[in-house]
Amino acid sequence: METEMPLTTTNVDDKLFMGEVDMGDQQRVNDEDNSQTEDSEEEGKFNFSVLADYSIESTVPPHDFDSPYSKLPQNVKMDKVKEYVYNSLKIKSEKKKERFKQLFEIEHVDAIISDSFWYVICRVFKPDQYIHHEEFFLDRIAANYVSFTLHDEFMGDADDTSKKGSESKNRHYKKLSEKDSFFKNFYNHIAQSVFSSLFLAYPKSRSKLKEDVRRNLLDIFSELFTGTQIKSASYDHWKCESGSANVLAGGPKETTKSDKPLTLADVKKVKNAGRTKRDLVHMKYSPLVERYLKSHKYETMNNVRGWKMLLTQRTGIQKEIDEKFEKYRQIADQIVEEKNIIAKEYADFAEEIAKKKAKNEAEAKRHIDTLKKKSKELMENGCAEYANMLVSLFNYEYGGNND
Repeated sequence: METEMPLTTTNVDDKLFMGEVDMGDQQRVNDEDNSQTEDSEEEGKFNFSVLADYSIESTVPPHDFDSPYSKLPQNVKMDKVKEYVYNSLKIKSEKKKERFKQLFEIEHVDAIISDSFWYVICRVFKPDQYIHHEEFFLDRIAANYVSFTLHDEFMGDADDTSKKGSESKNRHYKKLSEKDSFFKNFYNHIAQSVFSSLFLAYPKSRSKLKEDVRRNLLDIFSELFTGTQIKSASYDHWKCESGSANVLAGGPKETTKSDKPLTLADVKKVKNAGRTKRDLVHMKYSPLVERYLKSHKYETMNNVRGWKMLLTQRTGIQKEIDEKFEKYRQIADQIVEEKNIIAKEYADFAEEIAKKKAKNEAEAKRHIDTLKKKSKELMENGCAEYANMLVSLFNYEYGGNND
């Protein structure tokens, strides 16, 4: 039976810690202790069930309410999940990539990924069955997320009195810039990590992990971490390499290339969908930060002024537009390919002509040298010999015919 969940708290007064659980009054703790043996047996069965069945249907969310975060199923290794994220990074600089790995290895990330995994199990795959669990996991994710954003790795040394002047400020602003860069696509990395964990944990349920699940995960975590669903967020770069195949995609995709090249006639005209709908969104804190602030009743949470933003919804017509421009891209690629083929043919033809030209020039030079040599000999021997030679040639050509 669903029980009420305790709230999480995070100590941010002195040193940063991961979210810890405040169990409430002592009587409630005693009640939990009385059922601890029974709960332990249930948890043992749960772990065995995950390893034996490997299916989402048999999964029961953990109830380790006194832990900093709930662990992933035993057959899912956090290092492997993070490795998939690292292999999918689009960061070109090796130095920045190593720095990202260093930050992503902080244990706060493990906590956020693990609790996000169980939150998705409750919300997406077992809706309305574990409502209190959902709320508890959200509280703990919010606590660990806020604690993570205030980590020393991001804050720099702006308050360090040992460093004065521009050196301290520059280091502080550099840290803040690095923080912005790291958290820009943080929701995407968490969504990928959760999807990878689902894929690895439940091989019998992989038929359910289709593209709509990936899109749903991006919608959920982009809204939790930013306050709005980022429909333009992509999961195409998600990778889970097994040999040469991307197992997250269910193996390498078979693409059939038509022998007939695309033309502009193949590009369908997009239907006019009318005016695009724009929603007014009130922005202030992200849902996770706002949840944390409300649960701890911070008096200063209203110091940040909110603002309004009009967001254009991504509709089905956008998919048609994307397909249209994808065909334009294919046509452009075909033109470039044909241009390269023609350019190569021209280069080969020009090379062949150049060789023939060089050969003809060499023969012409030899012929000119021969004529010069003959002319010199004739000048030295006089015109009589040349005249005799002409007469002999004439007689040879025409004398025989007269006979």
